[in-house]
Amino acid sequence: MAIEINVIELSEALALREVTRIYGEDAIYKNNYDQFVGLVMRPAVKITYNKVYNKYYDTIMGLIKNKENEV
Repeated sequence: MAIEINVIELSEALALREVTRIYGEDAIYKNNYDQFVGLVMRPAVKITYNKVYNKYYDTIMGLIKNKENEV
């Protein structure tokens, strides 16, 4: 059974969930300026988010490569 998943979106969602769990809802807030609409993170939260994102992305890609090598 094959499931198509966007690895980047999955890694982003997992990292956002992890950072929200660590820092709480106040660390991530919505920015609703006219020019930009999206999530804003404080600098310390952004550093943690990037580390967690890279961890998840590398783990998922490693699992995919291991699965491909088994076949």
